[in-house]
Amino acid sequence: EPKEEEEGGAPCAEEELSDLRSKCEALEATVAKMGGENADYKDKLIRTLADMENLRERTARQVENSQKFAVQGFVKDLLDVSDNFERALAAVDVDYLKSGGEGEAEAKAEGKAFGFLKSLHEGIEMTEK
Repeated sequence: EPKEEEEGGAPCAEEELSDLRSKCEALEATVAKMGGENADYKDKLIRTLADMENLRERTARQVENSQKFAVQGFVKDLLDVSDNFERALAAVDVDYLKSGGEGEAEAKAEGKAFGFLKSLHEGIEMTEK
């Protein structure tokens, strides 16, 4: 609703113009403020995206490293087992096994022990192969 003109009509128009100018200035200030906030949010978004990309790359490197080191640990454990087999085979004189345990006292218990030793030696040889 247009305001009633006061004596001559000029003051009412000036009031409306002043009111519109103040509203326009308020809107311009709001737009400027929102533009600044928009720039802040855009900066935060770019930084977050960069952080996510860095995280993705770091995670991929960690997965690759853990796979490498897991295989290395497994191989080391296998080598330890292989070394133990070699030491076990070296601990028994092959000539003694070939002789059938003869030359020693022929007690029944020794005969049984010799059989166990020979079986163990053969088992370790087969496992090592």
